[in-house]
Order: sequence, then structure tokens, then C-alpha cells
Amino acid sequence: MITLQTDKPIYLYAMGHYEINDIIEDLRILIIKTSNEDSHNVKESDVISVLLKLVYTHLQRYDMMSFVNFVSHLDPKNRWLSDFWGKYYIEGVDDFNRLLILSCLSILEHYGKDVIESFELMTFLPVKNK
Repeated sequence: MITLQTDKPIYLYAMGHYEINDIIEDLRILIIKTSNEDSHNVKESDVISVLLKLVYTHLQRYDMMSFVNFVSHLDPKNRWLSDFWGKYYIEGVDDFNRLLILSCLSILEHYGKDVIESFELMTFLPVKNK
């Protein structure tokens, strides 16, 4: 199980403060740089695990069913993804893992403002030009 020294870069990524190239590879880099894991040990399943743990910490505050509902409403056949703030369309997502990652990032983007005390960007990835 991967333990992050800080989760701020994950929230900053979800909030759009870094350039997005390959979402899974970007998140792998952030996890490697914020943990003691070797780059060969961090897989896509680890990215999903880290994101789900972060999402769970927020949704479980309401009740256990909030997290269960979040996961159970994911369906790659249904391009309209419903979250707590409405519906949005995810184009070109045809596999469950990518849908799960994008959905987790959506939740973390929403809660990121509450988690990040300062927006000091850690330069693990290129910073997005605004």
C-alpha cells in the first residue's frame, strides 16, 4: 500500500494547476515523487487506489452510501456521468479505469479548495500557463 508524504500535488493536479499530458502517467509521477516508492512499483492500479482513498475520505463524511453511490454510478457505456454537483459529459472514455480516474479527479477538484492551504505549486510536473 502506497503512503503519500503529501497529497497536495494530487489535489493541485485535479484542480488544473499542472499541464495534463497523459493522466495516468502524470498521476504516477506525482505519486512517485510524493512517496518512497520506486518508479517500477507504481502501476495504474496504485493510481486508482490512491485516488479512491482520497475520495473516500471526503465522501464518507456524509455516510458510507455516498461512496458506494459514487462507485456504483460509474458506467463507461453511459457517457453522462452524474456527480454531486450535476451531470457532465465525458467524451472518449471507453474503459472503466479511465472513467474511475476522471471521476475521482472531479471529486478531488471540488474538495481541493478545502484541502490546499496555500497554492504553492510543487514543480513535479509542468505548471499550466493561464
